[in-house]
Amino acid sequence: MIPDVFISRTGARESLNADHVEHWPIEGGHAYLVCDGIDHIEHTATIVRLFSSLLKAADWGYSESPEAQLASNVLAVMDTISQNDQGTAFCLGIALVTADKMIIGHCGDCRIGLLRDNGIEWLTEDDVPFFSMYKKGLLTKETYLRCRHIPSCKMKTGEKNSQKLKTATLPRPASKRLLLCSDGFWSECEDLLTGSHEICLQAIRQLNSSLLTTAQDNFSIIVV
Repeated sequence: MIPDVFISRTGARESLNADHVEHWPIEGGHAYLVCDGIDHIEHTATIVRLFSSLLKAADWGYSESPEAQLASNVLAVMDTISQNDQGTAFCLGIALVTADKMIIGHCGDCRIGLLRDNGIEWLTEDDVPFFSMYKKGLLTKETYLRCRHIPSCKMKTGEKNSQKLKTATLPRPASKRLLLCSDGFWSECEDLLTGSHEICLQAIRQLNSSLLTTAQDNFSIIVV
């Protein structure tokens, strides 16, 4: 299924976009991917694009369970890249959507959520220790946003990543919108995602242009 919104753009304060978005057909459905490169330099952007292209070209025929296949494909691609690169870090969110279920995987603070009739429901949580402190009210949102960038919590070439990648299998929700995005989007806009999923979708389309002049980070969005 072609996404309704599918963008990756440079934020107002960045000179280079190390994010990447991708989607491709798989057996019985479709895959959607958002990556967010840590450090806005050309080398990071190159590694993120390489990761995305190799993952897209991987075997998605489900010789294992779909969830196990997702994890093994992501980790195999990381191992391949790590043979020639050390220390490049990035976040990712990926969703495999079939007729009856969704298989999601994430690492870092790229998020996956559902646009429901009362706003956004996040299906993933940021992989940094400060997030639990923020949820408990021990940190303000502004403090959390300043201190959440920890490279050790991201996918990183040259390291073991099996404990970093979180996966889950969920029922496919009926008539709701699936959102994948980088922190450059949700950190600016999650408080605006209220109301029905159609109102949220309209807001996302409108925010797309305003973020070009206001976003402090690169922003990437997929809405299905």
